Amino acid sequence: MKYYLAPACALVLLLTFGGLAVLARPEGAGAPALSGQAVATPAIADAATVQVESDQQDTAALDAQASVATGPDTSYNVIPVPLPSVSQFPSSQFNAEGLASIVGPGVHQVLEWNPSTGSYLSYIPGIGGDEIPLRVGGVYWLALDSSANPTVSFMGDVPAKGSVKFIFTRPSFGPCIYNDLSIPLDFLLDHPTVNTAEKLAQDIEQVDHVLQWDSAAQIWRKYTPGSSADNFTIKIGYPYHVCLKSGGKTTWPSPPSP
Repeated sequence: MKYYLAPACALVLLLTFGGLAVLARPEGAGAPALSGQAVATPAIADAATVQVESDQQDTAALDAQASVATGPDTSYNVIPVPLPSVSQFPSSQFNAEGLASIVGPGVHQVLEWNPSTGSYLSYIPGIGGDEIPLRVGGVYWLALDSSANPTVSFMGDVPAKGSVKFIFTRPSFGPCIYNDLSIPLDFLLDHPTVNTAEKLAQDIEQVDHVLQWDSAAQIWRKYTPGSSADNFTIKIGYPYHVCLKSGGKTTWPSPPSP
Protein backbone atom coordinates (compact mmCIF):
# COMPACT_ATOMS: atom_id res chain seq x y z
CA MET A 1 0.00 0.00 0.00
CA LYS A 2 1.13 3.56 -0.63
CA TYR A 3 0.66 6.25 1.95
CA TYR A 4 0.90 10.02 1.76
CA LEU A 5 1.17 12.20 4.84
CA ALA A 6 -0.02 15.77 5.09
CA PRO A 7 2.68 18.21 6.35
CA ALA A 8 3.45 17.15 9.90
CA CYS A 9 3.86 20.64 11.31
CA ALA A 10 0.43 21.75 10.17
CA LEU A 11 -1.18 18.65 11.61
CA VAL A 12 0.54 19.05 14.95
CA LEU A 13 -0.45 22.70 15.16
CA LEU A 14 -4.05 21.76 14.46
CA LEU A 15 -3.76 18.94 17.00
CA THR A 16 -6.06 16.83 14.92
CA PHE A 17 -5.54 14.20 12.26
CA GLY A 18 -7.90 12.86 9.65
CA GLY A 19 -7.13 9.38 8.45
CA LEU A 20 -8.33 7.90 5.18
CA ALA A 21 -7.50 4.24 4.65
CA VAL A 22 -8.18 2.53 1.35
CA LEU A 23 -9.60 -0.93 1.83
CA ALA A 24 -8.82 -3.83 -0.49
CA ARG A 25 -11.96 -5.49 -1.76
CA PRO A 26 -12.38 -8.52 -4.01
CA GLU A 27 -12.89 -7.41 -7.60
CA GLY A 28 -13.63 -10.81 -9.04
CA ALA A 29 -12.66 -14.45 -8.77
CA GLY A 30 -8.93 -14.72 -8.29
CA ALA A 31 -8.34 -11.00 -8.79
CA PRO A 32 -5.67 -9.50 -6.54
CA ALA A 33 -6.67 -6.70 -4.19
CA LEU A 34 -5.88 -3.26 -5.54
CA SER A 35 -3.35 -0.97 -3.96
CA GLY A 36 -4.60 2.23 -2.36
CA GLN A 37 -3.42 5.17 -0.31
CA ALA A 38 -4.00 6.85 3.00
CA VAL A 39 -4.15 10.61 3.36
CA ALA A 40 -3.12 12.68 6.41
CA THR A 41 -2.62 9.79 8.81
CA PRO A 42 -0.71 6.60 8.17
CA ALA A 43 -3.63 4.27 8.73
CA ILE A 44 -3.29 0.91 6.98
CA ALA A 45 -5.54 -1.38 5.04
CA ASP A 46 -4.01 -4.46 3.47
CA ALA A 47 -5.83 -7.49 2.10
CA ALA A 48 -4.68 -10.81 3.48
CA THR A 49 -5.40 -14.47 3.11
CA VAL A 50 -4.02 -14.75 6.62
CA GLN A 51 -1.98 -17.90 6.51
CA VAL A 52 1.17 -17.01 8.43
CA GLU A 53 4.13 -19.31 8.85
CA SER A 54 4.71 -19.85 12.56
CA ASP A 55 6.89 -22.07 14.67
CA GLN A 56 4.19 -22.32 17.32
CA GLN A 57 0.93 -20.72 16.25
CA ASP A 58 -0.84 -21.50 13.00
CA THR A 59 -2.61 -18.30 12.09
CA ALA A 60 -4.67 -20.16 9.55
CA ALA A 61 -6.93 -20.25 12.62
CA LEU A 62 -8.18 -16.95 11.26
CA ASP A 63 -9.44 -18.72 8.16
CA ALA A 64 -11.21 -21.29 10.29
CA GLN A 65 -13.03 -18.66 12.33
CA ALA A 66 -13.77 -16.47 9.34
CA SER A 67 -15.29 -19.29 7.33
CA VAL A 68 -18.41 -18.98 9.44
CA ALA A 69 -19.03 -15.46 8.21
CA THR A 70 -17.34 -15.14 4.84
CA GLY A 71 -17.48 -16.49 1.32
CA PRO A 72 -15.10 -16.81 -1.63
CA ASP A 73 -15.44 -13.12 -2.55
CA THR A 74 -14.14 -11.91 0.82
CA SER A 75 -10.80 -10.21 1.41
CA TYR A 76 -9.09 -9.58 4.72
CA ASN A 77 -7.78 -6.10 5.50
CA VAL A 78 -5.55 -5.18 8.42
CA ILE A 79 -5.77 -1.67 9.84
CA PRO A 80 -4.60 0.10 12.97
CA VAL A 81 -6.69 2.68 14.81
CA PRO A 82 -4.07 5.45 14.92
CA LEU A 83 -6.12 8.10 16.75
CA PRO A 84 -8.48 8.32 19.76
CA SER A 85 -11.46 8.61 17.42
CA VAL A 86 -14.16 7.97 20.02
CA SER A 87 -16.25 10.98 18.95
CA GLN A 88 -16.90 9.59 15.47
CA PHE A 89 -18.07 6.21 16.78
CA PRO A 90 -21.63 5.43 17.88
CA SER A 91 -22.20 6.15 21.58
CA SER A 92 -20.41 3.66 23.86
CA GLN A 93 -19.21 1.66 20.86
CA PHE A 94 -15.47 2.25 20.57
CA ASN A 95 -15.26 -1.44 19.85
CA ALA A 96 -15.57 -3.98 17.03
CA GLU A 97 -19.26 -3.25 16.56
CA GLY A 98 -18.58 0.46 16.24
CA LEU A 99 -15.67 -0.16 13.86
CA ALA A 100 -17.90 -2.23 11.60
CA SER A 101 -20.46 0.59 11.76
CA ILE A 102 -18.09 3.34 10.61
CA VAL A 103 -16.49 1.15 7.94
CA GLY A 104 -19.98 0.68 6.50
CA PRO A 105 -21.52 -2.07 4.38
CA GLY A 106 -19.81 -5.26 3.37
CA VAL A 107 -18.17 -6.04 6.72
CA HIS A 108 -18.48 -9.75 7.48
CA GLN A 109 -16.21 -9.91 10.48
CA VAL A 110 -13.88 -7.94 12.74
CA LEU A 111 -11.02 -9.80 14.43
CA GLU A 112 -8.18 -9.13 16.82
CA TRP A 113 -5.23 -11.44 17.47
CA ASN A 114 -4.81 -12.59 21.06
CA PRO A 115 -1.19 -13.69 21.54
CA SER A 116 -1.89 -15.16 24.97
CA THR A 117 -4.30 -17.76 23.57
CA GLY A 118 -2.90 -18.03 20.05
CA SER A 119 -6.35 -17.35 18.60
CA TYR A 120 -8.51 -14.53 17.28
CA LEU A 121 -11.27 -12.65 19.03
CA SER A 122 -14.15 -12.38 16.57
CA TYR A 123 -17.17 -10.12 16.10
CA ILE A 124 -19.72 -10.72 13.33
CA PRO A 125 -22.09 -7.82 12.53
CA GLY A 126 -25.70 -8.76 13.11
CA ILE A 127 -24.73 -11.88 15.03
CA GLY A 128 -22.35 -10.77 17.77
CA GLY A 129 -19.37 -12.40 19.37
CA ASP A 130 -16.49 -10.82 21.24
CA GLU A 131 -16.88 -7.15 22.11
CA ILE A 132 -13.23 -6.34 21.20
CA PRO A 133 -12.67 -2.91 22.77
CA LEU A 134 -10.53 -0.72 20.51
CA ARG A 135 -7.32 0.97 21.63
CA VAL A 136 -5.20 3.60 19.96
CA GLY A 137 -2.53 1.87 17.92
CA GLY A 138 -4.36 -1.45 18.09
CA VAL A 139 -4.35 -3.70 15.01
CA TYR A 140 -7.63 -5.12 13.70
CA TRP A 141 -8.65 -7.38 10.84
CA LEU A 142 -11.67 -6.73 8.64
CA ALA A 143 -13.27 -9.34 6.39
CA LEU A 144 -14.91 -7.38 3.55
CA ASP A 145 -16.90 -8.37 0.49
CA SER A 146 -17.13 -6.53 -2.81
CA SER A 147 -19.97 -4.28 -1.58
CA ALA A 148 -17.74 -2.63 1.04
CA ASN A 149 -16.87 1.05 0.91
CA PRO A 150 -13.41 1.65 -0.59
CA THR A 151 -12.17 3.80 2.31
CA VAL A 152 -12.49 4.33 6.04
CA SER A 153 -11.35 7.49 7.82
CA PHE A 154 -10.37 8.27 11.40
CA MET A 155 -10.49 11.64 13.10
CA GLY A 156 -9.12 12.56 16.51
CA ASP A 157 -6.53 14.39 18.56
CA VAL A 158 -2.88 13.52 18.22
CA PRO A 159 -2.04 10.91 20.89
CA ALA A 160 0.14 12.27 23.69
CA LYS A 161 3.83 11.71 23.10
CA GLY A 162 4.85 8.24 24.25
CA SER A 163 1.28 7.23 25.09
CA VAL A 164 0.95 4.45 22.50
CA LYS A 165 2.67 1.35 23.85
CA PHE A 166 2.38 -2.39 23.36
CA ILE A 167 2.60 -5.04 26.09
CA PHE A 168 4.15 -8.10 24.48
CA THR A 169 3.42 -11.73 25.18
CA ARG A 170 6.58 -13.84 25.04
CA PRO A 171 7.15 -17.54 25.72
CA SER A 172 9.08 -18.48 28.83
CA PHE A 173 10.86 -21.01 26.59
CA GLY A 174 10.31 -22.72 23.27
CA PRO A 175 9.04 -21.39 19.93
CA CYS A 176 8.16 -17.77 19.26
CA ILE A 177 4.75 -16.16 19.79
CA TYR A 178 3.14 -13.73 17.36
CA ASN A 179 2.27 -10.22 18.51
CA ASP A 180 0.62 -7.53 16.37
CA LEU A 181 1.78 -3.92 16.59
CA SER A 182 1.62 -0.66 14.67
CA ILE A 183 4.27 2.04 14.55
CA PRO A 184 3.14 5.00 16.73
CA LEU A 185 2.87 8.36 15.00
CA ASP A 186 5.72 9.84 17.05
CA PHE A 187 8.00 6.80 16.99
CA LEU A 188 10.42 7.83 14.27
CA LEU A 189 10.88 11.25 15.85
CA ASP A 190 12.59 9.62 18.83
CA HIS A 191 13.94 6.61 16.96
CA PRO A 192 14.92 7.94 13.51
CA THR A 193 17.25 5.04 12.75
CA VAL A 194 14.60 2.35 13.37
CA ASN A 195 13.36 2.44 9.80
CA THR A 196 13.80 -1.13 8.58
CA ALA A 197 12.59 -4.55 9.67
CA GLU A 198 16.13 -5.32 10.86
CA LYS A 199 16.25 -2.21 13.05
CA LEU A 200 12.75 -2.86 14.39
CA ALA A 201 13.74 -6.39 15.41
CA GLN A 202 16.88 -5.05 17.09
CA ASP A 203 14.88 -2.42 18.98
CA ILE A 204 12.27 -4.93 20.21
CA GLU A 205 14.94 -7.59 20.94
CA GLN A 206 14.68 -11.37 20.69
CA VAL A 207 12.58 -11.38 17.51
CA ASP A 208 12.43 -14.55 15.44
CA HIS A 209 10.97 -12.80 12.39
CA VAL A 210 8.97 -9.76 11.27
CA LEU A 211 6.05 -9.96 8.84
CA GLN A 212 4.31 -7.40 6.66
CA TRP A 213 1.47 -8.13 4.26
CA ASP A 214 2.07 -7.07 0.64
CA SER A 215 -1.41 -6.48 -0.74
CA ALA A 216 -0.28 -5.95 -4.34
CA ALA A 217 1.54 -9.29 -4.51
CA GLN A 218 -0.88 -11.04 -2.10
CA ILE A 219 1.99 -12.52 -0.10
CA TRP A 220 3.55 -12.03 3.31
CA ARG A 221 6.91 -10.32 3.35
CA LYS A 222 9.19 -11.86 5.95
CA TYR A 223 12.42 -10.62 7.45
CA THR A 224 14.50 -12.89 9.68
CA PRO A 225 17.23 -11.29 11.82
CA GLY A 226 20.66 -12.24 10.57
CA SER A 227 19.44 -12.48 7.00
CA SER A 228 19.90 -9.85 4.31
CA ALA A 229 16.74 -10.97 2.50
CA ASP A 230 13.73 -8.62 2.31
CA ASN A 231 14.77 -6.10 4.93
CA PHE A 232 11.71 -3.96 4.18
CA THR A 233 11.18 -0.35 5.24
CA ILE A 234 9.27 0.41 8.44
CA LYS A 235 6.76 3.28 8.28
CA ILE A 236 4.72 5.08 10.91
CA GLY A 237 1.12 3.92 11.18
CA TYR A 238 1.74 0.60 9.46
CA PRO A 239 0.91 -2.68 11.23
CA TYR A 240 3.53 -5.40 11.58
CA HIS A 241 3.49 -8.91 12.97
CA VAL A 242 6.45 -9.96 15.09
CA CYS A 243 7.16 -13.46 16.34
CA LEU A 244 8.82 -13.01 19.72
CA LYS A 245 11.16 -15.35 21.54
CA SER A 246 11.82 -15.46 25.27
CA GLY A 247 13.73 -12.53 26.73
CA GLY A 248 13.74 -9.10 25.15
CA LYS A 249 11.44 -6.19 25.84
CA THR A 250 7.95 -6.77 27.18
CA THR A 251 6.85 -3.13 26.76
CA TRP A 252 7.48 -1.27 23.51
CA PRO A 253 8.39 1.37 22.39
CA SER A 254 10.92 2.19 25.08
CA PRO A 255 12.15 5.76 25.67
CA PRO A 256 15.26 6.54 23.61
CA SER A 257 18.59 6.26 25.38
CA PRO A 258 19.85 9.61 26.78
